[in-house]
Amino acid sequence: MPGNVADLESLSSPVATLSGRAGFALLPKWIEGQLEQDPEVLEHELLMLAALASLENGRRVVIVADLPATEIDPSKAQVQVPEFATQQILAYFTDDRSNLDAILAGQDPQELALTWFGPGEIQEILDFIQP
Repeated sequence: MPGNVADLESLSSPVATLSGRAGFALLPKWIEGQLEQDPEVLEHELLMLAALASLENGRRVVIVADLPATEIDPSKAQVQVPEFATQQILAYFTDDRSNLDAILAGQDPQELALTWFGPGEIQEILDFIQP
């Protein structure tokens, strides 16, 4: 799901929660409309959708979690997730400094790979995104 730097900062507490929000999920109706059916390719497409939705001040932040969700628009893979805790997060993705500079210079963010962080690496990601 799309996130931002403030979300990451708030998640530095081990008992932190994030409010419910819109996100993306592998929904059957969305999958049917895709040319590619490989689950890894579809998951990457969702990652890029969430990254684009999170674009704020040139930075993309995506929070990956396995959560119950309510479908908002199945044809666009859009869902609403409830409040969730740090323990439910599976991974984080964000841009490195060179991506940030490229996006601010006008490069298409979808052409740039995100950097992966594990669920226990919140302090590492916060250090990574500092100027």
